[in-house]
Amino acid sequence: MPDFLPFDMPLGGLITCKNLIPYDEYYAIMPSPIAYSSNDMTGTPIFGTEYYSNDGYFYSFIGTKDKFYRLETNRTLTDITRTAGAYNCVNTRWYVAKYGDWIVATNFADDVQVLQGMTASNFQALAGNPPKAKYIVENHGHILLGYLSINGVVYPNAIQFCKYNDIEDWAVSSGSGGDIRILYGAASPMTGMVVVNDTVVVFHRNSVDIGRWTGSQYTFEFEYNKLVNNGAIEGSPIVVNNEVFWFDEISIYRSDFLSKPIDIGLGVKRQFLNFLDIANYYRITAASNPRFGLIMWSFVSTDSADGNPDYILVLNVKTNRFTLVETSHYCLLNLHRAVWTYELWGIFYPTYTDIPYPYKSNYWSDNSPLFACVGTDKKVNVFQGQAMDWIAETGEYTNDNKISMTSRIRPIIQNRNADVLVKVGTRNNEDEAVSYSDSISRNSLGYYDIIKSGRYIRIKCSGSFHEGFSRIDIEGQVIGSQ
Repeated sequence: MPDFLPFDMPLGGLITCKNLIPYDEYYAIMPSPIAYSSNDMTGTPIFGTEYYSNDGYFYSFIGTKDKFYRLETNRTLTDITRTAGAYNCVNTRWYVAKYGDWIVATNFADDVQVLQGMTASNFQALAGNPPKAKYIVENHGHILLGYLSINGVVYPNAIQFCKYNDIEDWAVSSGSGGDIRILYGAASPMTGMVVVNDTVVVFHRNSVDIGRWTGSQYTFEFEYNKLVNNGAIEGSPIVVNNEVFWFDEISIYRSDFLSKPIDIGLGVKRQFLNFLDIANYYRITAASNPRFGLIMWSFVSTDSADGNPDYILVLNVKTNRFTLVETSHYCLLNLHRAVWTYELWGIFYPTYTDIPYPYKSNYWSDNSPLFACVGTDKKVNVFQGQAMDWIAETGEYTNDNKISMTSRIRPIIQNRNADVLVKVGTRNNEDEAVSYSDSISRNSLGYYDIIKSGRYIRIKCSGSFHEGFSRIDIEGQVIGSQ
């Protein structure tokens, strides 16, 4: 909760929480990304997604600035770019919708693309002369395109949808279901579209419209400015368990769009939103794991040296706890991977104590769901490597004007076979710099006997592998008044 002052931190809040995953009961390690695909891709990857096919397999699709790839069930990447030539994404990204077993993709720069079957050889231009568009969703047998370019004229708040149950017919005519809607009430351009609870949610920079399929003449009706002074940054909306999670320039939100949105950004929104690189909003990607109730947002920070994503914001949707992961990559995606074998354990984990889950866990099974990314090696990576080095620093304990002294610290951490470093930071006034004790390292369960005094006291821990970090116990006493 870095937005709070250290001495005004809510109970349990952390100044820093990096490279940890906020499970319901404790913080878990964040495994590093390791190569999963057997080959790499060319160009700059900017988008990834996964769909379940009619043949009973999961397929992942990754779009770069000039190509499209499919991750096959044998872990190879196949180039499925259109045969007409490379794509032309510059400062745009891909958005994709599934229509039956077809994949429809759009990037605003090129004609709308379709892969006519999950395992088809190549994308091709979608028939029916649809407009170029930034955003795309599917609902009730229609493909809806948003933020349009028609004959070179840009309509940043227009939506066009195809004929009912015919995505190759884009004629605008009454009775067929194909039509255009101009969202006149929007004061800013469209920034995204999702479907949740049968509602088409259209985000703008500072407002939200919603649309519903009427069934009559196979068309949609929209409520303009359903939310005002609340919008979305491109790439941030993601649907998890019938709720949408997203952020704008003001805060972070969740809503099922059957009730009023909830602001969930307390404690993190100011620092997080100020940390985003405005020029690279279009590089934001998101992925989720409903089993663990986790969302990850990948973004380019103001620290990035090359304009590629370098951080991931992690949210536990059940506890509303955030952590930050520092890792260079290209984009996030969900993945159901093949079975993990004993041989792979030996390759990626130096000892059995480094393996993050029990060997009987279905985490290792075929089609196990997990987070993935395109790594700096331009291969599909899975977050199943060794534990990243992590840091957790508490807010400050204070007892009015009393001077307190620590005598013993105990981080409650399960099976910390790797060293955990602990140090105590103190100061006597809010405007003073923090004075830290020397770090003490332990690689087994036990106490850290650190004597340090001050009016304000904080604890900083760091380490690598463990099986769960829940809290920090502190022993000490009041030794005087200021």
